[in-house]
Amino acid sequence: MLGRLVGQYTPRPGRRFGGEPPRYINRNGGPAESTAFGCVGKVNAGSAAFVNGTLAHSPIRDDMHLPSVAHLGSMVVTAALALAEREDWSGEQLLRAIVGGYEMGAALGTAIHSSGKVNTHLRSSGLIGAFAAVSAAVCGSPPEEDTVVSAFCIAVNQACGFNQWAWSGGSELPLQNGMAARAGVFAYDLALTGVRASETILEGQAGFFEAVGVGLDGADAFRRWLQRPMLGSGILEVKFKPMGCCNFTQTSTAMALKLAKGSSIVADDIKQIVVTTTSPAIRYPGCDNSGVMKTVVHGKLSIQYGVCAALVLRQLDETAWYPAGQADITGLMTKCQLVALPKFDEAFR
Repeated sequence: MLGRLVGQYTPRPGRRFGGEPPRYINRNGGPAESTAFGCVGKVNAGSAAFVNGTLAHSPIRDDMHLPSVAHLGSMVVTAALALAEREDWSGEQLLRAIVGGYEMGAALGTAIHSSGKVNTHLRSSGLIGAFAAVSAAVCGSPPEEDTVVSAFCIAVNQACGFNQWAWSGGSELPLQNGMAARAGVFAYDLALTGVRASETILEGQAGFFEAVGVGLDGADAFRRWLQRPMLGSGILEVKFKPMGCCNFTQTSTAMALKLAKGSSIVADDIKQIVVTTTSPAIRYPGCDNSGVMKTVVHGKLSIQYGVCAALVLRQLDETAWYPAGQADITGLMTKCQLVALPKFDEAFR
């Protein structure tokens, strides 16, 4: 995670974020509590979580918890580090915070995705990120039970994040993770002041599970997770992506790269490309996109772009995901067809 932060702040072609969040916080940083990469001096813990969470997620190479479809580390770890510095936590407190944040974030994310009913216009990391981050806070430095409950409920009220960025190429994608990390710190601090929120914010008739479209199925799945005989699987289930593109594009892109490196295939000779994948991959916003690649985000989301970039370039470093000037890649994309296989869908479940 720290490597992602340092790497993203280093200027380079195609870099999505670097100086912008630190410049904002340098003007609005508050008291000197925690370290934020790129900022002049320390800033308040929430601002540090925001900057570091945004930068950590910007390369889209941070860890992924598949069942919850969420990048937990960029929200949990950054919030935990900011609070650990402010509160002078011990190493044990920091570890408890990180493990607890992963666990509760994974629990809530898995709960909303297990039924297959969740509204996919809403982005999972944005929906569960504040809850995961505040879970890290209360695990690192646990207050009274009523305060813990309120911290959770305040965090759920800050669920946010839409998937329009996948189509328009907007830069809000990493901001969603940074804002979620900050929201977790904010919820924790508000609860400590005595603010109380609705205790049925998750399962209530107008609560979180109803709002995202999963209803009682989500509530039941969440309870089942919490009733497990041993907790801690959340952090153990995360995966790291070998390439800086969307999780749904990893397999097809890796296979195309292996084919390109292991053969003398020439892109100009290719008549047709058929990519077999899962229905969720094709349906995910921005993944089935063979149109104009205007931004880095378009390139990193598109299955067609990832496959064709691998075949043309025969390597995929960060500059490969910047579509500007890649006419040979975008031309090959017109020959690319996506097909969902039922057996892949069954295995995905």
